[in-house]
Amino acid sequence: MVMNKYGLATILEDRPVGYEFYEDNIPLHLTHIDSFRMELEPVELNNKLRQLFIGQKAISTAVKGIANYGPNNDIPVAELTLSDELVLFHDNLVSFLEREGAVFKRQHFLNRGFKPHITEIPSIKLFEDELVTIRSISIAIKENIDIRPKTKIFSTINFK
Repeated sequence: MVMNKYGLATILEDRPVGYEFYEDNIPLHLTHIDSFRMELEPVELNNKLRQLFIGQKAISTAVKGIANYGPNNDIPVAELTLSDELVLFHDNLVSFLEREGAVFKRQHFLNRGFKPHITEIPSIKLFEDELVTIRSISIAIKENIDIRPKTKIFSTINFK
């Protein structure tokens, strides 16, 4: 039994399917589900998520403030308002993945531990009250084939 390693995020920069990146050049994104493993192959996961998101409308939220995250409190992030729509979206996604047998790396970031935020990158700054619209979700495949872990955007599912 092979467990594939994934992540689910909204990529906020223009990055095509197939785009590969390392930890030091991650595109601006909102993580919905951090690293998880499951037996579903990428195509099967993609097909099931497309079914789950039929009719999904874009979700709007806003930056509620700037904070520092990470073990040393030194990673600047734009915290987002956790709207009812975003809570429902997240909870439905977690429930789906649990039903499909996902094994989550960091369960404390799920459900009531979900704190939507965008890690800032030097070239892009977000500001308090700035509107953020979630128009898609991307499936990222995480690979450990190099000395440095690599991530590849497998697919992007656009919302209405």
